Amino acid sequence: LKLLSEKIERLRYVAEGIHYSWCGFTVADLAAGQIRHPLFALRIGEAVIVGLPGEPFGVYSVRLREQFPRLPLLVAEEGNGYLSYIPPASEYPLGGYGASAAILDPDAEEVLLRAAGALVRRCRQP
Repeated sequence: LKLLSEKIERLRYVAEGIHYSWCGFTVADLAAGQIRHPLFALRIGEAVIVGLPGEPFGVYSVRLREQFPRLPLLVAEEGNGYLSYIPPASEYPLGGYGASAAILDPDAEEVLLRAAGALVRRCRQP
């Protein structure tokens, strides 16, 4: 019953255009299959702040920090806008509010981690 109510809620978001007011793109944009969204990274002394859009699950911070074990790294959410919840691919089959409300495909996890990692690497260079 919970999964069914989450699916209905997600359909309501699309039907009423609620995601457009949050994210700035339309259902037609989603149907096109690709969203371009800017990420950012900022170096302050030895530390780096990297911003991901929306509300990424904690695993994003964990995986980015694993790539840069000695770097003081802060992963900020809702960077440059909002793209809803961003669960890791492993959460989608489990359902739950975050996975049901997500507007990105499970493949977004690797795309975001790769892009954010590249920004962090560029920030580390003098």
